[in-house]
Amino acid sequence: MEEFAALHWVIDPEPPISLTAYHLAGEFGYQEAPAATGEFVTSEPFPLRVGLAALIATRNR
Repeated sequence: MEEFAALHWVIDPEPPISLTAYHLAGEFGYQEAPAATGEFVTSEPFPLRVGLAALIATRNR
């Protein structure tokens, strides 16, 4: 039995930092959403708002 995550996110830390969301789209595999830069907002799997620059803030110190 194979199991897959219903959705996942991929973060590219290179400037400008971006987050791409993927969701399982049945027999087609994963469907890619447009990459977010600046701020990522979603309601799946729970409401979330992330300022992407904050994810790498300590890396740039």
